[in-house]
Amino acid sequence: MQNSPASPEATGLEVDKLSQVHARSYFETYLDKFKDASGGLMGQKGVRYLITDSWEAAQANWTDNMFAEFSKRRGYDMHPWLPVLAGNVVESAEASERFLWDFRKTIADLITANHYDQLTDILKARNMGRYTGLPTRAPPISSAIPNTYTAYSW
Repeated sequence: MQNSPASPEATGLEVDKLSQVHARSYFETYLDKFKDASGGLMGQKGVRYLITDSWEAAQANWTDNMFAEFSKRRGYDMHPWLPVLAGNVVESAEASERFLWDFRKTIADLITANHYDQLTDILKARNMGRYTGLPTRAPPISSAIPNTYTAYSW
């Protein structure tokens, strides 16, 4: 998926924020490039905070290992429930709604763990912290995301 809106320099493919592997690779690569460009002026001797100021990923709803993550976090196989994602009812409307709740909760948990929490941990290891902008149309996230937040609306 292509991110937008973004300046031409920041336009490109969006990282899979639900994937621990893909998000970590992106964060480490980005921070290493910044470290090289700044001559190592990061952490205690330079830039101390990273700002994640907006969400340009639209609605993230899938990742490479979604089946395994769903099963691990919710305790059941999502395969029989896939028709619900296309608007069909499986078993009953109530059962289908429960699956949708579990699916959305899994997405929220993955974004929290693999994007926000992982970035916090990576930055902490580099003696850095983060500020995160929460736009008025923020993605669904778990009840608490540790660190510092800014709020804005357009």
